[in-house]
Amino acid sequence: IVGGGAGGVTAAASLLKRRPKVKTKIIEPQDIHYYQPGWTLVGGGVFDQKQTIKPLAQVLPDDVERIKGAVAEFEPDKNRVILTDGKTVEYDVLIASPGIKLNWDAIEGLKDALGKDGVTSNYRFDLAPYTWKLVHNLAGGRALFTQPPMPIKCAGAPQKAMYLSCDEWRRRGVAVAALEASIHPHYGVFSLVRSEYLELVASAPLPAATQLAFDIGTGSGVLAAVLARRGVKRVLATDQDERALACARENIERLGYAKQVEVLKADLFPDGRAQLVVCNPPWLPAKPTSLLEHAVYDPDSRMLRGFLAGLAAHLAPGGEGWLVLSDLAEHLGLRSREALLQMIEEAGLKVLAKLDTVPRHGRAKDADDPLHAARAAEVTSLWKLRVVGAG
Repeated sequence: IVGGGAGGVTAAASLLKRRPKVKTKIIEPQDIHYYQPGWTLVGGGVFDQKQTIKPLAQVLPDDVERIKGAVAEFEPDKNRVILTDGKTVEYDVLIASPGIKLNWDAIEGLKDALGKDGVTSNYRFDLAPYTWKLVHNLAGGRALFTQPPMPIKCAGAPQKAMYLSCDEWRRRGVAVAALEASIHPHYGVFSLVRSEYLELVASAPLPAATQLAFDIGTGSGVLAAVLARRGVKRVLATDQDERALACARENIERLGYAKQVEVLKADLFPDGRAQLVVCNPPWLPAKPTSLLEHAVYDPDSRMLRGFLAGLAAHLAPGGEGWLVLSDLAEHLGLRSREALLQMIEEAGLKVLAKLDTVPRHGRAKDADDPLHAARAAEVTSLWKLRVVGAG
């Protein structure tokens, strides 16, 4: 067997388990065995780096003869290999498991960038701990994972790095100042990358004697939790996506609001009327192409239109509807302010007040962002709505 890495050692152990009398030799130049599959787990915070290093003698099966050396040439016609010191080793069956040499220079500048400024790779023993440092310390922003084309070592490793990182971020959650706690988004459920609209919901004056509220399209359950924290005695939070329902229920339970908040499967409204009905629909009228984009894109403003059209039938007398909406679509030319006001009017609603805030995320200040002009001008608003003629 050429190579004493995980592949070669595993092949030897498997062979001897089935054919214990086969005379087996492993050709390997290094005395230290690196368990390279474990480096992904180091980068994910599951393994300690030291767990991936052992003396080669400790991992070799008892009946394997180790030849210290490296193969320089294969001569399959003569059933032999030639080592770098000129010696030959003959065989009846050859298993080649020499590993793959990493070519960092194939990407210009990569070798110099590794190990600093947030650039890392689990394919290197010394960098795997740095991966975990980056994952563990990331409090917000964007993480970019890449997977090179074959042939590569362990094609699943780049994906495992992403999955383990996402699991850590989900476990840790996203800190929400309005809750003084964290929300834990699930895969496919929109994460709280922006918090300014939560502050609007947390601070806007509640309608008088609000005992019951609806949270339409609850997602992670964050708005329902904010309302519960404000003292609303009962909140019905709806969604039609199973991932969102599971995520919201888990977050509500973790935050201790399960007695106040009930998570229901519904296409927009639950049965009945409430003093307060809150909705934070997707902000851009466009077609989503993935699960996550359903929280960002609302084809033909379907959810926005549905919420406005059905609001009057689900508001208690004197109740309010709170529409949380960014005007980014207006700055991108996807929907006009006039169109929004017309939807409100056609639904038999009027605007009581509009509370505004501006985004604080980095891209709003990034002049190199292609959407910089729109993002810099963006305003997120809480529209307080009431049925026309209801006071």
